[in-house]
Amino acid sequence: MPRLGRQIARDEHVDVDRIRVCFSTDRRRSFRYSLHIPFRCERQRDQLVAVVLKNPSSADAARADNTIRRVETYVFERFPRAREIAVLNLFALRATDASDLAAHIADHGIRGATGDRNDAIIADNFNRSHHILLAWGATSGISKPRYEERIHAVLQMLRPHADRIGTVNHVPTSGYPRHGLRWSYVHLPRPVTDLTILAARSPWPAKAPLSSRAFGCP
Repeated sequence: MPRLGRQIARDEHVDVDRIRVCFSTDRRRSFRYSLHIPFRCERQRDQLVAVVLKNPSSADAARADNTIRRVETYVFERFPRAREIAVLNLFALRATDASDLAAHIADHGIRGATGDRNDAIIADNFNRSHHILLAWGATSGISKPRYEERIHAVLQMLRPHADRIGTVNHVPTSGYPRHGLRWSYVHLPRPVTDLTILAARSPWPAKAPLSSRAFGCP
């Protein structure tokens, strides 16, 4: 069973009583498919921001972990119309230590770390989101071909939503968007205009059209 790290308090702007989480039904709740984090009601906040991380750690309906806390604060500050965050993941397996996730994928394959409901829940949240932030980070010991195979599958689901996709700061030369734990509050959200840098087998041409809608804060 992968190890889970410590939990911490949530950002002060989060409405803890209305947090929703979707776990797998096994006794250990081995998979977390989504975590919806609403902010305290403000009239001008009316948008859903999806954040796609690598895999869940210890955050649940009551407490955050280090990554989720940073994501909460960043989205509240940089997306002034954000009403709620939908936290999604490439892999739904809960594990704080990346080596546990890598070992699980090596033993059970991508499907074994993705879970039965992950793709359907990701697709549904993409359909409802106003902005989609990519934040899965580097391989962290996962086989590069397997990691990029999974990224490729998620990019296919993102394809109809090219005008809503962004990252925090620019995508590094590695091609992996900066992980949420590495977000700096001083960095701006940036629209993704060259989608082929995100995975070795991206289904898209080099340049994808973006709408004129503003992405996050100017």
